[in-house]
Amino acid sequence: MNRVILAIMGVMAAAIGFAFLGAYVGARVLEQVTLRVVRVAVAFRPGDRSSELERDELVAALEEVSREVVALGLPVGVVAVPYHDPADFEARLVRNAPACVYVCASLDPMVKEITWAAQRHGVLTASSSRRMAESGLALALVNRGKRAGIVVNLPAAKAAGADLDAALLAIAEVIP
Repeated sequence: MNRVILAIMGVMAAAIGFAFLGAYVGARVLEQVTLRVVRVAVAFRPGDRSSELERDELVAALEEVSREVVALGLPVGVVAVPYHDPADFEARLVRNAPACVYVCASLDPMVKEITWAAQRHGVLTASSSRRMAESGLALALVNRGKRAGIVVNLPAAKAAGADLDAALLAIAEVIP
């Protein structure tokens, strides 16, 4: 993955993503009083070199940002989640209980299955691909040259239980 995109994603995660994540997990924290960390998962395709490289770079970037950022006063944790098949992925979502899952580009063909599993468990989905957001993921943090952009698939975000802030929607490209 391009270092510029990683830098943009890191800044976006710090400036918007984790702040948004904090607001998003508010209701979940009330339901799960034992939650001690807001977890972000990175879904990848094991055995796919580009997916594993993207996973490694994203986990490292998110871990670095998470050292400086909290969500709802809780630390942010990062976990890598391999995608083998829909049932295994859903079981891993349940076991890891992430608030958000970033989906690596190589999982584009599995977006519908990933979205279905994530929505069943109230997990917000994100990627760096507008096309993946159009296919069902809730958010995309995209590179627009010198500027980063946010794409919001409003129906997918609502299906995951997200109540998006008007300020976020004002700066985002919204897929109705």
